[in-house]
Amino acid sequence: MGQTADLFSVSSSVVPAKEEGRSEGGGLEPRISKMAQIKAEGRSALPNERSERAGWNPSVIISKGEFRRAAVGLMFRTGSRMNVFSKFETELAVRPDDIDLYQHVHSTRYLDYVLAARFEQMEKNYGMSMQAFADRGLGWWMTTATIHYKRPLGWGDRMIVRCWIDHFTETGCRVDFEIEKQPTGKRVCDGYCSYTLVTLATGRSTPIPEDVRAKYSI
Repeated sequence: MGQTADLFSVSSSVVPAKEEGRSEGGGLEPRISKMAQIKAEGRSALPNERSERAGWNPSVIISKGEFRRAAVGLMFRTGSRMNVFSKFETELAVRPDDIDLYQHVHSTRYLDYVLAARFEQMEKNYGMSMQAFADRGLGWWMTTATIHYKRPLGWGDRMIVRCWIDHFTETGCRVDFEIEKQPTGKRVCDGYCSYTLVTLATGRSTPIPEDVRAKYSI
C-alpha cells in the first residue's frame, strides 16, 4: 500500500459531508401511505383500466417529483434518512508512463489513480489502512468498476481524486469517485467501484465487522 501511494506526489484533505436541506411536501405523505397500502393489497396505483376495476383512486396519483420530495421529507421526520459520508481528496500527478500512443493518459490508468488515492485515504483519513485489514486476514476485492470519461489528462497534468462511500452492504460497500484537473477544476471522469470484504484464507465474502463499519462511517 505504501509503495503504491509513493509512486505519486500525494496530499490529502477532507471535504466534510454536507447537511441536506429539509424537504417540503409533507402534505403528500398520506397519499404515499395510501399508495403503499394499495400496493400491499395487490392493486395498482397507476391510472389504467385494470387498476380502476380494482378500486384505483385518482386522488392517490402523484408525480415522480412530488413523490421524491415527500419521501425525502418523510425520511427526515422519521429518522430513516440515508447516511451521508465524508468526501476525501488526494492530489496526484500524471507520470510519463501513464501516457498512451494518443498522447494522453490511457483509460486504464484512471482506476490506478483511484486506487492510489483510496489507499492513502484509508490510512490517513479513516485510520485503518489496507495493511491493517491484511493483518486481520481480510481484504477488499473489487466486484464492479464503472467510469464515465469526460476529458483527457496529459503529461504533467495534476489532478484531485475525490472519493467517498456511497453505501454499505452486509459484506461490502460502494465507493464513488470524481477526478478533476487542476487548477481548472474541470471534471475529467467520475464513477464508482463496488468492493466485497473477503477472508483471505478462503477467498469468501464475510460480514463487515462493526468496528470497521464504525471507522468508515464518517
